[in-house]
Amino acid sequence: MSATTDSVIQVAKELKSSLSKNAQVLLDPLSEDFKISMKRWSEADVKTPGVIFKPASEEDVVTIVNAAIRSKVPFVPKSGGNSPWSTIGTTGWIIDLSLLTSINVDSSNETVTLQSGVQTKPLNIAVAKAGFVIQSPSGGGVGYIPFMLGGGSNQLAGMYGMACDSLVSAKVVTATKGLVIASATENEDLFWALKGAGQFFGLVVEVTMKIYKLESTITSWTCFFLESQVGEVAGVLEKVINGVDGMSPGMCAIVAPPGQTRPMLMVSVTNLRPEAEAEKFMAPLIALKPVQNIKKTVEFGNITDPSDVFGKPGLNTLLSCGLQRFDGKQFIEALDKWKKLVEEAPGAARTVFMFTWYSNEILKTIPEETTPWSHRDCPIWFMNFVAATDMDSNKIALRSTNEFIAQCQEDQKDKQKAMFPNHSREGNVKYRYRGEARLQKLWALKKTWDPEGVFTKHFLD
Repeated sequence: MSATTDSVIQVAKELKSSLSKNAQVLLDPLSEDFKISMKRWSEADVKTPGVIFKPASEEDVVTIVNAAIRSKVPFVPKSGGNSPWSTIGTTGWIIDLSLLTSINVDSSNETVTLQSGVQTKPLNIAVAKAGFVIQSPSGGGVGYIPFMLGGGSNQLAGMYGMACDSLVSAKVVTATKGLVIASATENEDLFWALKGAGQFFGLVVEVTMKIYKLESTITSWTCFFLESQVGEVAGVLEKVINGVDGMSPGMCAIVAPPGQTRPMLMVSVTNLRPEAEAEKFMAPLIALKPVQNIKKTVEFGNITDPSDVFGKPGLNTLLSCGLQRFDGKQFIEALDKWKKLVEEAPGAARTVFMFTWYSNEILKTIPEETTPWSHRDCPIWFMNFVAATDMDSNKIALRSTNEFIAQCQEDQKDKQKAMFPNHSREGNVKYRYRGEARLQKLWALKKTWDPEGVFTKHFLD
């Protein structure tokens, strides 16, 4: 029997007495606590659940998940609220993990253990305070564990690999075996699945991650250029990006300043090297005479600050495709595509056409079969941040983005085409998890750990 709104509320009321005293069960959509818990990075297609649970312990999460399975109530977890899939209608529950925010840095073992509600900014601060760095996302409000479970593209990838490559162990609430530990020596098959496809196999309540000694100063360098300089900028970027080492990851983008509908070119580089070496790396770009040149020495705890401007809630979507090399012509074409988009839909002027890069030399030394992450040949990602003021503009921007992605992939062989796993769940699974052997293994593991599709139907359909 499928759940109804009344039944999911009744089950939740009965469950409340089984939870810890600090756990919360939110039933009134008009209450302030309910509204706060409903906040999302993307306001597109947000649904109102029948109930929001805010567990205060791992045991609470186990109790809630078990009750949902027993009563056949669908649910979705919410960590940072950045996932478009952390929303569900009135016949389901949201498990809001925001009360689970413990961070424990173990300097002697060079690890950090954190709970499922921890977001990037406080994690970076805690790790940096102890003299370390961690592979983390570019947005300070992003939930760390969901980011890592999707692979975890990061600015340190050229030095230490993807975030999932640094997973030591995890505590996971599963559909078939309850709360288990997954590591290289316990439940090894689940441990493998967590490193790039973990969101489909259980609810991860805690992870232990490797952390790394902070070896040098960090210099954040951002240059803005006029659109008329696009040819020169694209030419220099092609040389710089395709020859980059692991210590100068960055991004280049077509972006409109706040309140404007005319584009500028932005190039932002995080230099994880001594300042003199950073200046040498940036010299070809500085020689082009940017209209604005911002150079800052930053603490690792503040490394997400330049990107947090993209964290403003709205009708937002993130779409992407992986590339084997940077083509300056595509950057020029991105400018043209952005201008045509904004001419057709001025409400999409906050949309950012962006290319990110890191060196993949370290990534290529990690055997493909060790994780579900299948994009170690893609050091370049076109990541389009769609931002609109209205749904019509959002739809036009999505169409424009998909057209440009197809354009970027025109010269790729089918086996080279890649989609970032955390940015889409619609079809094309072979581009998110490339390789028939990898897909076969994921399908088999899904039947073992989640045969009924409690944690989505992915790898069952």
